[in-house]
Amino acid sequence: SYEGVGHIRSESYINYVGAVTPDNWAISPEMTIPANAVDATLSFYFAAQDPAYAAEPIGVYVGTGADVSAYEQLGVFIPDSDVYENITVDLTAYAGETISVAFRHFDITDMFSVKIDQVEVFVTAGEEPPVPETHIVTFIDGLTSEIIEQVEVEDGGSVDYPEVPVHEGYQFTGWTIETKGTIYNITTDLDVTANYEVVEVPTYEVTISHNENGATDPAAGTYTVADGEEISITITPDDKYMVQSVLVNGVEAVTEIVENVLTLTITGDTTVEVVFTKSPKTGAIALTSMAIMSMISGAAIVIFKKK
Repeated sequence: SYEGVGHIRSESYINYVGAVTPDNWAISPEMTIPANAVDATLSFYFAAQDPAYAAEPIGVYVGTGADVSAYEQLGVFIPDSDVYENITVDLTAYAGETISVAFRHFDITDMFSVKIDQVEVFVTAGEEPPVPETHIVTFIDGLTSEIIEQVEVEDGGSVDYPEVPVHEGYQFTGWTIETKGTIYNITTDLDVTANYEVVEVPTYEVTISHNENGATDPAAGTYTVADGEEISITITPDDKYMVQSVLVNGVEAVTEIVENVLTLTITGDTTVEVVFTKSPKTGAIALTSMAIMSMISGAAIVIFKKK
């Protein structure tokens, strides 16, 4: 060992076995080279077991994971003797990356063995990169004052507008900062509000009237109703009275009453005129002129002469 106890060892010849052809790998745990590293250096010591059989090549590789076929070779080194020699390999190009360092004993047979020890990576860090300035962009619902979305953006960055909330009876009219889909070059905190305006719905007058001997609900009078709104009018005659007719804009609609309720969808000014009439008496016979003539037909006619 170079220092302490233990080392990595690989052989191309084994006593009492004979020559072997190694392709042996020793792979380090993963490490991250800091992004601000101005220098990163791999250092290790290696030596041959026997100075007479020292030509044992050691390849140095960098990669990640267990698939060594994807590792990048950084160099091949051969010891001169059994005296430990220090080898350094520049890793600065891997600043900001997570890597493993691998040693490979290969391309040799019938030599003896090689030892590796004191493997270290030295890093010289530069100044910490400045933390980028950021800004908060807050999108606000102008109707409810609730936050729609809040986004942190780097100085000079951009942000897309969020989806606009939908409110019944209102329409979206635009943002307080109006651009096409994206706000660019943000250099300060921003509050961006979604503006709305009331959707104007046309209204119409509904006039309800009726004669005596009954009532309506709503009561007789004139009401303002929004376009497309449905209204229900309950029509209730007094005792011993009935509904004779219901005129809607002058057109008879009495057949449209269901269980004393007339339902209308309003699309313009509307008049509803209800006429109540007395219900016929039970068992009453309605006499027509024809019936009267039939009763008279065949009857005796008595003429009294005045004395």
